[in-house]
Amino acid sequence: MNSGMNKNKGIFIIIAAFFLLGIYSLQFYENIFWDSAVYIGIGKYILSMGKAGFFEPSRPLIWPIFLGLLWKIGLDPVIYGRILGLLFALGCIYLSYKIGKEAFNENIAVLSAFLLAFTPSFFFFSNKILSDIPSLFFSLLAVHLFIKKRLFYSGIFAGIAFMARFIQLGVFISIAAIFLLNRKEYKDFNKKAAYLASGFFIALIPFLAFNLVIHKNPIYPLLLQLFMTKYTGLMYNQQFYFYFINILKENFILILSLAGIFFIFKKRSAAISLILALFLLFLMFFSLVPHKEIRFITAFLPYLSIIASYGFYSLIEYVKKDKARLLILASLILLFVVQITPYFKFGEEENKFTLFQNYMAKEDVKEGIWVTNPIYAVYSDKKISELMYFPVFDDKKISELASESDKAEHILLNSCDLYCEPYFMGCEEKKNDFIGLLKTKFEAVFYEKEGGCESYIFEK
Repeated sequence: MNSGMNKNKGIFIIIAAFFLLGIYSLQFYENIFWDSAVYIGIGKYILSMGKAGFFEPSRPLIWPIFLGLLWKIGLDPVIYGRILGLLFALGCIYLSYKIGKEAFNENIAVLSAFLLAFTPSFFFFSNKILSDIPSLFFSLLAVHLFIKKRLFYSGIFAGIAFMARFIQLGVFISIAAIFLLNRKEYKDFNKKAAYLASGFFIALIPFLAFNLVIHKNPIYPLLLQLFMTKYTGLMYNQQFYFYFINILKENFILILSLAGIFFIFKKRSAAISLILALFLLFLMFFSLVPHKEIRFITAFLPYLSIIASYGFYSLIEYVKKDKARLLILASLILLFVVQITPYFKFGEEENKFTLFQNYMAKEDVKEGIWVTNPIYAVYSDKKISELMYFPVFDDKKISELASESDKAEHILLNSCDLYCEPYFMGCEEKKNDFIGLLKTKFEAVFYEKEGGCESYIFEK
């Protein structure tokens, strides 16, 4: 056992450093992301059988269920959700190391784990209670099991990854494609193909059955997510080259992936082909989709890190002396540390939603609760009757809210949460008319204006 520890001490040092830095950083994160609050709300809704929280049918359910279980056993899903996300991140680092070692060697595996762990976006989003890191863990586990030729279990975890984040369907597609292209490596190919496919679909059965019962359509959440991708979030639209530039701003070493791709074509194996396929598939997909956020790189960052590490070691093969190689590696790591240091300066955050969250905690706030922001309800165990922003704030939604407003008892509203997408002509005027209607029907017990945003708490 000790010899194994010595052999793998590089990865254990990386994991320990990441964990300690991650735990230290938790004290500085008081605010919570919009999507994080949604996952917590859905988890409470599912585990309470609809008596607490709220439900957004466009979301995958694996991560909300994890958070709901934390809440159900009496743990704060905000604090412990961050810790659980950190643990999933540790799993991602270790699995990236294992995949790099299986495809290449120990040195490449350790360097790729280091690059993944301390690329700022991966570290920053590891404890933000988002689905990116947990879904990445399951997808990496599926890739690892595929490389080990444990096809049934690879299919199962590919299915779980998809149910944690729909975009991870790309992992199963890539695994299936590489499996097909390397069919000569497998005895009883048809039998092995059945193992892979059955594992994937077995994992999906509860998800499909749930949707069939609740929504009368087994793939309704996926269709709704596609609709929302098309009609919401236009504020996040960026140019095609967004990821190419921003990745290098965070980690210049990843430019060595160009050399890695060049040298990879000289090697032939299913594992290496899969790593390259996953990187290119996700990079091109996210680059072509107008909606871009830097956190999306986590879906392909492990594969990019492995390819960049392979590119580095392939290039220094031309350096004949070991001392010179070590000096180059040390210099590269030192420059990387200098580059990322500004990202790891932590500061106290102010919770801007305290007033709304305190209002939700009042005993007389029991039912008929409408909100324009899920963060208002993140610390409450009460049921939210209406998500005023969901699925999209448009003419139809405004009409529905106006006609159903008599059912509301408490309305927590910020005008900027009801974002007007560019295609919604006359949105601001219609939104103001709607808020005016609420003023005639309810008492405004709180009002504040900050910048162009107006906050209200209405009571019947």
